[in-house]
Amino acid sequence: MPRCRHTKKRSFVVILNPTQPDELPVAVMTIRCGQCDMRFEFVGVQTSEHVKLSEDRLQLRVSFSESLGGMVQ
Repeated sequence: MPRCRHTKKRSFVVILNPTQPDELPVAVMTIRCGQCDMRFEFVGVQTSEHVKLSEDRLQLRVSFSESLGGMVQ
């Protein structure tokens, strides 16, 4: 697949609220070129219980919680 060399990128982030009391909210992110619409692959991401990649590495899912003072961790 050819590499996109455009500089304008668009990110899409969707926040999924938990459906069960023991679940955390999840942010789901994808990145595309703003000119040719090519989707970008997440590389070098360390996955864990709270950081997951889709099988094709085009979607990043991150669980998060709010700490004291309104900071996200």
